[in-house]
Amino acid sequence: MHLIPHGNASAMRYFIGAFLALWLAGWFMGFINAVDEIISGKGSTFLVFWLGM
Repeated sequence: MHLIPHGNASAMRYFIGAFLALWLAGWFMGFINAVDEIISGKGSTFLVFWLGM
């Protein structure tokens, strides 16, 4: 059952999927870097606040 009808997959559809995957991977790497800085004691108050949001 398809709730949203869609046509054939176009190049733009794959571009959007790749963009979202890369964006989420970058966000994840930033999150890991921020946690690493906090654990090592180099994190600022803003970093702690940002992760708490």
